[in-house]
Amino acid sequence: GTALMERCADRAERVGAGQFAPERFRQAQGHLKRAEEALAIPAYREARREAELARERAIEARASAEVIYRAQAAVREAANLKNLPADTEVLLQHAQQAAQRGNEARAHALANQVTEQANAAVNQSYLKQAWTLINEIQPVKEQLSPAQLSLFRSAEQAFWQDDGRKALELLQKLDTELAPRTP
Repeated sequence: GTALMERCADRAERVGAGQFAPERFRQAQGHLKRAEEALAIPAYREARREAELARERAIEARASAEVIYRAQAAVREAANLKNLPADTEVLLQHAQQAAQRGNEARAHALANQVTEQANAAVNQSYLKQAWTLINEIQPVKEQLSPAQLSLFRSAEQAFWQDDGRKALELLQKLDTELAPRTP
């Protein structure tokens, strides 16, 4: 009922649906208000219908806002790694503005482009860090245990498959194991 709808609305609001999917969010709030009014009469069938519509609009608003939210998160990660392409933040601003104006299709297209650019920049940072670790570990490769050598080979494979995050995670794990043993 309305408690479920209110939880949906709360989740939508947490990802910025009021800001980045304003029309759908307003529709959800309107349906919720009408559901509450119908309950007060009581007109249960009408209340249920309005609550269901409110829930649907809140879910749509949340999904729409999450596209922007993911783009923002990707930009933050690339910026934290000091590898954010110059135009990416501008594209994010355009995506946010399009979303605020209710132009969801443009907002989604721009936000997806932002996410793709930022994620590529993040991956490049991880690949660069992974390459550094590969080169540090390479000279002591013969001293690795079979399990460590397997980990190293998996990291190299991830690196050559352009999976920077996985390569770096594996190499950092290996580097942690080797740290006490290396000068």
